[in-house]
Amino acid sequence: MSVIFAPKALIGNELQLERDLYIEINTEGYIQQISSKSSTEPDFSLPFQSVLIPGFINAHTHIGDSFLKDQGYGLSLQEVVGKNGLKHSKLEEIASHILVDGMKYSLQTLIENGFTSFIDYRESGLPGVIMLKNALDSFLSSIRGIVLGRPTNDFNVTNILEHATCEGIGFSTIFTLHDKHEEHIKQIDFLKPKYPNIIVSLHVSETEDIVSRSLDAFGKTDVQHALDLYDIDFVVHANYADIENDLQLLKVQDVGVVCCPLTTMYFGLKFPPIKEILDKGVLLGLGTDNILMSNPDPFHLMKNTLLGCLSLGNVIEPIEILKALTVNAGIIAKRKIGRLETGYSADFVAINLESVRTKYSKDVYTAITLRATPNDIIFQMFNGKKIK
Repeated sequence: MSVIFAPKALIGNELQLERDLYIEINTEGYIQQISSKSSTEPDFSLPFQSVLIPGFINAHTHIGDSFLKDQGYGLSLQEVVGKNGLKHSKLEEIASHILVDGMKYSLQTLIENGFTSFIDYRESGLPGVIMLKNALDSFLSSIRGIVLGRPTNDFNVTNILEHATCEGIGFSTIFTLHDKHEEHIKQIDFLKPKYPNIIVSLHVSETEDIVSRSLDAFGKTDVQHALDLYDIDFVVHANYADIENDLQLLKVQDVGVVCCPLTTMYFGLKFPPIKEILDKGVLLGLGTDNILMSNPDPFHLMKNTLLGCLSLGNVIEPIEILKALTVNAGIIAKRKIGRLETGYSADFVAINLESVRTKYSKDVYTAITLRATPNDIIFQMFNGKKIK
């Protein structure tokens, strides 16, 4: 067992600021107790100017394109990540050792920036998942990779879940889910008793075109058709989702939405309906999306999300955006992560609230979301083990 003394910490699912706490961690790396007293001397005493928070969770990444950084700058979404676009053409021809090398650099970046978990959509079927798992082997003591594979003509759902031991399936669009959907659903349902935490997810309403095509093909939006087809765990993007019908349906069916504001700005798409998602009571997560477009930096993501909302006249409480990268993302990941609470994994970062960047900020939540940078991380722990 180990003990941390935190002069300030954000506790529970509401990230409540509490002071002078002792956090006991068991030998398996989970929080055993949080209290104002301890019978033993702490193993780690954090500085008085710091606040301990849950480790950040990046709810949507594509780290497989790490070798393509900035090569899509100035191009359209379709030109970069479309079926015949830059990304997929390069993925087919790149040497596997370069691809894996790029992934390793991005994994190190995720860790250095304060992420303790990430959810990745991994392309290229079974080989793609295996490459990411191999890259992760060097970082298992520092970060948790939740890998969602993608079926191809050569590799079905069973191949990917059974042989690559990935954590779920991430469909590209409604059309890849619809195609062979009876086969996909049958295989997922068959495997669920063996793998109860399987995650099923897909991109939805990223562009106006995908919504229009769905309406033409199915007579309903891609959100509506996806939820008709299967019990989806969460969807990604929803930039052009119908505010009244789609978001209400997501709320009723308890399906989270992971938004990627940096991507929408990169491609000039409609900014995600963050305010409406929160107003409807839909669970909000955030992701940095493709590495080829932006580095996985939680502080950059939080700040730009808040500023993007402000540019639309929407004032969002900073704590809601911090929840999106911690508490909410843990729920989306279907794991005991993302909060400082008994029974949850001891994944933490401590932020310096009196650095040249954060001192004099309005409050702790504003300091973290609008002012802090990775340079303000002064302590980091993953699964009960100190890594910084």
